[in-house]
Amino acid sequence: MSLAIITVSLRYEEDVKKAYEERKSTLMTDEKRKVKYARFTPTEEQKKLSIRERSPIMQKLANHSADFAAGMTEKDANFDELAKKFEGTVGQSEAFSMDDPPEVLGESAEAATAAFKLTKEQPNSDPITTNDGYFVLQLLEIIPAREKT
Repeated sequence: MSLAIITVSLRYEEDVKKAYEERKSTLMTDEKRKVKYARFTPTEEQKKLSIRERSPIMQKLANHSADFAAGMTEKDANFDELAKKFEGTVGQSEAFSMDDPPEVLGESAEAATAAFKLTKEQPNSDPITTNDGYFVLQLLEIIPAREKT
């Protein structure tokens, strides 16, 4: 093999490595989260009320979500039991990325942002205000970004 071919081959390999490093983030899947949530939202009937009539209902929901979130800071707090006590609806999301909040969270960017701030050490969110009402999240799983295949 001639020296010219080896030199070209090494330059090509360096160029490929450089291009890979520059584009590595686009060659990865998004990091994802799964969360359990307590939803504090008005009923369909309550949504039809005037703003004046709905205001005390929304305040009650805000208070319930805040009391629930505070209760979750207690040692051995049970998510499902507390949600029931404060009239919240419990559910679980599928895995979602920051840019694609799930429908069960009202497709709320605020909820997605809050979910991605949760850690194993701090798995519960503060109440999150959305267009539909209030959510409190609990981190279930972090699915790390990985190389696309």
